[in-house]
Amino acid sequence: PPALPPPPLPPLLPLPPLSPLLNSSSPSSPPINPLTHFPPPPLPETERQIIAVEGNSTCALRGLTLLTPWCVPVEDVLDLIDEELRPNCSWPEDASDSLCGVAATCTDKSITDERPNFRSAFCECLITPDVPAVPDPAAPADRVSGYTGCLTARQAEGVSITSQVESVFFDFYKEEAGELPTKTEVLQIVTSGTQSRDAEWSITFTEPDPLPSWLVGQVSGEVADGSVSGELPLGSAGTYRVLNVTADANGWPETTPSVLAKLNLTVESEINRTYEVRVVMTLQAADSASTSMWGIASGECNPSNMVPPLRISRGRVGFVDVSVVTNITACDRDGLEVAHQLPKRGDNRSFLVFLLNSTRGEYWYDGRPVTFRPQYESGGKYSVSVRGAELPPNIKVGNYTLQLRLGGAPVGVDQDLILNCSVGFVEDDGECVCEAGYGDEGSECVKCSDIKVPPFGDRAYKNSPGNERCTRPTGGWIG
Repeated sequence: PPALPPPPLPPLLPLPPLSPLLNSSSPSSPPINPLTHFPPPPLPETERQIIAVEGNSTCALRGLTLLTPWCVPVEDVLDLIDEELRPNCSWPEDASDSLCGVAATCTDKSITDERPNFRSAFCECLITPDVPAVPDPAAPADRVSGYTGCLTARQAEGVSITSQVESVFFDFYKEEAGELPTKTEVLQIVTSGTQSRDAEWSITFTEPDPLPSWLVGQVSGEVADGSVSGELPLGSAGTYRVLNVTADANGWPETTPSVLAKLNLTVESEINRTYEVRVVMTLQAADSASTSMWGIASGECNPSNMVPPLRISRGRVGFVDVSVVTNITACDRDGLEVAHQLPKRGDNRSFLVFLLNSTRGEYWYDGRPVTFRPQYESGGKYSVSVRGAELPPNIKVGNYTLQLRLGGAPVGVDQDLILNCSVGFVEDDGECVCEAGYGDEGSECVKCSDIKVPPFGDRAYKNSPGNERCTRPTGGWIG
């Protein structure tokens, strides 16, 4: 049969107005408009067409597809496309993040079998255990601007404090006088993710149980059974203040090392997170002369405490070489034992014990007052040792006083030091002499009646105290 005439060509569609994607780097150059010679098929409204590439501009696009016009081989179309129109993940070298955005991966894919090296960048949401991302159904299908179509799960990213990181840290210094102000830190929750989700938080104090007194009742919010909870505003990433933690060190002893409490902070959202937060308090305290004391403190310090009198005996020549020891306790202004030694850095004061005479004046010898320096033991405890051999050689027997001073300020009540005579000696104008019936037979007192006087064996005698030797009944000297 005769051949049928070819069907008529479809009419050319009107050319759309030129809408360059990028401004030309040289605006005066004539536009190159290859694709407008070939009317493409209709596209969904969500897609955009490349109408023209002007001058020497370079396009970095994603998700590019190739729609072949009628009656034109693909090779001819590709020949018309400028060599710079090669959008892929490696152009420019640092454009991968900006091209696909957060939580998305960039993959180069060939878009035509005729030229496998003609590729386009495709963005996909990254799904990993740590960063699960899902497509955003509300994201525009815009393949020209940066890709923002992935949403990450809302989750806690960390816990912070308004003035520090990781731990709630309180540092106090208790002066010798004055009220110690409280300190407050704000606990914050830092969240990440781009999905707008609800989030709840809860805090449970895990150590110690019960809470320490410097923290009890100082936590803002309704605390029940050592826990407090709340909700975060609907949203995505952000920083939220959730808890005021206040420490009050008044009435709390100096701490060495630091004392602490622990809390668990849990944030429940798309991904649940739990953090352990340490609440640390360091307290240094100054020694107080008004509350420090003689003796060992039992609980609170008692500056009125009296220790048993210290006694040292003296013989014919000098004091017995023995040491008598007592203790003192250094305390802060709240009457609590401190936990350091003086002098120390920042405080050059020290404890010193002065010997006072019967009129309560300082006892001086060799041009200076007689003193005894306490020896540090532990915590706030010191020992005070008074040694007979270290007493001034001219000191007389009698009742004396030991006065403790801190940096020159008297501490507590004065204590008694009794210097008496050894057995067999009696006091005579502050000196130790042999009592009546005893005679000085060298360096010690001997009972005269124990001495027989030759040639008749009469007993020696001595009727008055003193350091004379025993006498014979006839008045002759023995020996």
